[in-house]
Amino acid sequence: MYVESFKIRECDGIRLASRRKMSDRKPKAVAEVSDAGVIGDVLALLARLPETGEEMIKMGDVPTLEAHLFKGGKELGHFAFFGKRLKAPDTAFYSKGPEEEGKLFSLLEGILRGKP
Repeated sequence: MYVESFKIRECDGIRLASRRKMSDRKPKAVAEVSDAGVIGDVLALLARLPETGEEMIKMGDVPTLEAHLFKGGKELGHFAFFGKRLKAPDTAFYSKGPEEEGKLFSLLEGILRGKP
């Protein structure tokens, strides 16, 4: 289930998966995050993002990065980047990406490369 809001208060785990393209079944990289400081950084960036995007886009078979959020082993929901663009909770994209969008993407990519 896609997150209904970026205002997530409690989360104790994040599972990341990136794919070279949307159609790939197997992720090229996966990572689990349980460090409270890193999770706090992710949630803080998410909380500063708008809940709605301004445009729908038609995309090809672009790379994806998904983040699944957990609390007590139960999934709260997930959010995803398509290319380097974050899909907002209303399923639209930002026409001009906020600064936090790029910072969040860089942070998650760094975690996947083993450099949070």
